[in-house]
Amino acid sequence: MSSSDSKNQFSNDQDASVPGSWSSGLFDCLSDVPNCCVTWWCPCITFGQIAEVIDQGSPSCAASAALYALFEALIGCVCIYSCYYGTKMRKQFNLPKHRYGDCLVHFCCEPCVLCQEYRELKSRGFDMSVGWQGNMEKQTKEVVFTWMKKKLRFTNSPLWVHVFNVPADLMTRLMAEFVANKIGSFMDVQTNAQGNCWGISIRVKVLIDITKPIPRMLEVEFNDEPLTLYFQYEKLPIMCFF
Repeated sequence: MSSSDSKNQFSNDQDASVPGSWSSGLFDCLSDVPNCCVTWWCPCITFGQIAEVIDQGSPSCAASAALYALFEALIGCVCIYSCYYGTKMRKQFNLPKHRYGDCLVHFCCEPCVLCQEYRELKSRGFDMSVGWQGNMEKQTKEVVFTWMKKKLRFTNSPLWVHVFNVPADLMTRLMAEFVANKIGSFMDVQTNAQGNCWGISIRVKVLIDITKPIPRMLEVEFNDEPLTLYFQYEKLPIMCFF
């Protein structure tokens, strides 16, 4: 996924969040006390965070905050600068105008409107503490994780199985394949040079569907008599099968 595609998808997701309405009122500053305090004492910080998201990372939060402080120091009427971003944000997210207009609200209630814009972006899924780039990385990770979750399904696993209680004359590769295909799909079997199994069990590798219960035994018929075969799975606790 390209950077531009990610930006467009992220913007579209946020546009659809709460179209046509503000998530909080102009004077709901105390609904986010930490941001309220930061904005009251250092409004340039909150403005920088807002501007970075609105401009999609360029200029940075620090650059926008520095320009805000410079405007405040030189002309003492920084609302001219912040009003531009307030209007830009409102149009970007299809938000309604303030009752008395953007410029007047920024002039009379600068800290309150900055808090409102900050809360609005936060309610639309932005993590204001990490900036635009951090939000892009977070959103990309979520997209990749969602794709992997849909495409990569872990449903089968190869397991080595020991089959016990097999009559001596049935300790063969053919018997191993028969049993393996009863509980999954045959993959491999441990045999000697003559193709026969040895020891007290048949050791066979089986591809098993782990979304279903894993059996501990299998009932078969041998010489018209019932025969119970018992399974032991390598590297698998006993509680994982029935």
